[in-house]
Amino acid sequence: MDPYGLSCKPSAHENKGNIVYRALTKHDAERIAAGKSIQGKAMDGTWIAAEHVANQPLSLNSAAAGGPWKNSPWISTTKNMDIAKAYDSGFGIVQVDLNKVNALQVQVWEHAPRTTGIDGLAYHRLIWAQEVTILQEIPYSAIKVI
Repeated sequence: MDPYGLSCKPSAHENKGNIVYRALTKHDAERIAAGKSIQGKAMDGTWIAAEHVANQPLSLNSAAAGGPWKNSPWISTTKNMDIAKAYDSGFGIVQVDLNKVNALQVQVWEHAPRTTGIDGLAYHRLIWAQEVTILQEIPYSAIKVI
C-alpha cells in the first residue's frame, strides 16, 4: 500500500500503452453519435487542471460561480477501465488514444502538493482515479467506443 493508503488493486483492464478511458456524459454521447469530438464543459474556462480535478477553485483569484460548467475547459480520463466503469452513468465508455490527441495532457498528481486538506485534494483524488486530464478537446479520430 502506498503511504497515503490510496493505491488501487490492478485492473484486469490495466492500461496498455497510451490509452485512457472516459465514462461518457449524455452530452459526450450525443456528440460522438454525431461524429464530433468530446469537449470540455467550458471551452473558454479559466480553471487550471488542479481546480478541475478538485472540482472547485483552489485560490481566491479563481471564479467559483457556476462550478465546472462555467469554469473548466478540462476533460477527465483514466488509465484504468475499472475506474471508468465506476463513473459510468449509462451513456457508455470510450477508449481514447492519447497519441491522436494534440491538446495538452496533464497528470496533475505529478505536480500537486502531497498534503492534507484542500491543498492536497487534487493529489488524493488523482492517485485513486489514475487521471489524465485533457485540455478542451478530444478529437473524434482518437475515440473508440467500447
